[in-house]
Amino acid sequence: MAEDPPRNADQVWLERDGQVAAGLAWPADIQRWGEEARVIAREASARVVAARSRAWVTWANEAWAKKPGKLYAWCKGERGPSIVATKPEGQGWLMDPASVVGHATDCWAALWDPGEGAQEPIGLPFDKLPGMPPLRGELLHQIATSIHVGKAGGLDGWAVGELRVLPVEAFRELAAVLTRVESEGTWPRGLSGAMVTLLPKKGDHGPMAQRPISLLPMIYRLWAGPERGCLRNGSPPPGTSPRGGKV
Repeated sequence: MAEDPPRNADQVWLERDGQVAAGLAWPADIQRWGEEARVIAREASARVVAARSRAWVTWANEAWAKKPGKLYAWCKGERGPSIVATKPEGQGWLMDPASVVGHATDCWAALWDPGEGAQEPIGLPFDKLPGMPPLRGELLHQIATSIHVGKAGGLDGWAVGELRVLPVEAFRELAAVLTRVESEGTWPRGLSGAMVTLLPKKGDHGPMAQRPISLLPMIYRLWAGPERGCLRNGSPPPGTSPRGGKV
């Protein structure tokens, strides 16, 4: 693009602009000039795409040769376009972000809403599992300090950095709360929700065609770390110790 002259240096186009602004240009001339402008725009766009492609190939080759981790980090961070519009069946397109989110919520609620027949909360019999010791604050503290700082938070508002600076005594109190949750089978309201993100798929903008990813509360993830192996099999996985795990 550096080879192109500034826009105001093209005297022909300046004269055409003046004629159109003054109302002196014929409709047929305006149409012809518009076609010429579209051709110029397509050529300029093609040059930009080619330049970006060359720059990307050069950067990728250099990164692969010197620092492959940079290329991996770019690939890992690449994301599909967000859902900016959707079309409910039998209706027109929804363009407003709030309407798009509302339509997606309505569609997925039919699958996620348990309705009136939802199961009543029941306690989890962790105290009856073979060799299962009480949940300890020291273990929760160990898990919290080992979580990657890049982990996204949940609806409980806790960030990894905030958990890492809490003293062990705070995790002991948390362990007492979670032990009561286990015995009663009911989670506090602030820890019973999830933040759901719909990951777009190419070629389909319908809400039901997206892949939902749920971000659970960080406190729940602390509890699920040592418990998930036991929940899967009813006993600690082979080769691991009870109440052992990581997020």
